[in-house]
Amino acid sequence: KYPNLPVAIGEIGLDYHYDGYNRAAQIHLFEQILQLALDQNLPVSLHIREAFADAWAVIDNFPNLTGVLHSFTGSKKELKRALDRGFMIGVNGLATYTTIPLPPLENMVLETDAPFLTPNPFRGTINSPAYVKTIATYLAAELGVAESEIMEQTTKNARKIFQI
Repeated sequence: KYPNLPVAIGEIGLDYHYDGYNRAAQIHLFEQILQLALDQNLPVSLHIREAFADAWAVIDNFPNLTGVLHSFTGSKKELKRALDRGFMIGVNGLATYTTIPLPPLENMVLETDAPFLTPNPFRGTINSPAYVKTIATYLAAELGVAESEIMEQTTKNARKIFQI
């Protein structure tokens, strides 16, 4: 109906990976953007890197928040926390070469994070959105389901969360 309106706010969050980050400033801005998302009734795409404790503390102040935990790299404990809060989990090329925990298919969306995190067997090259099919193929084998089921369910999940 309105093709130029946003379907989400993001990628937003907290990132404590590199030295020199300003924790207080990140948290303050994160809170402001989460409030904007709620005010606009939009889901968020969350980027959380080495900052889960602070991120959950902030997110819990926004109980009606929905969205995707983009490029998930957390533990099983963090995965459970995200799922308990109703978030979809973004699965990308990392799944093809790391041991990150996978969410249930009903809570998964596929992404590439291009130009980074290129899936096997293309590691060492620039990532492309076209490689989402490679990720689906890998997940089908890993989860023991048809590739079509991966594609159908993750597309359904994305359409639901982004209302598209």
